[in-house]
Amino acid sequence: MHKTEILAVCLLLMGGNAIALTEEEAKAQVIAQQKAWSDAVIHNDIAKVASLLADDFVGIDGPICH
Repeated sequence: MHKTEILAVCLLLMGGNAIALTEEEAKAQVIAQQKAWSDAVIHNDIAKVASLLADDFVGIDGPICH
């Protein structure tokens, strides 16, 4: 898969309209989403983190122990 296709898929998963975006616009949106995520995590902004995630998101962190 090409970088442009990966960016388009990421934007579609985030609710963006990747079809109407140029590659540079798609990159800018992905970078903006990453920055928003990082800022929210750094500042412990739970409301912002929640607004960036889908309602049915399930996160798993750390090693899986059996």
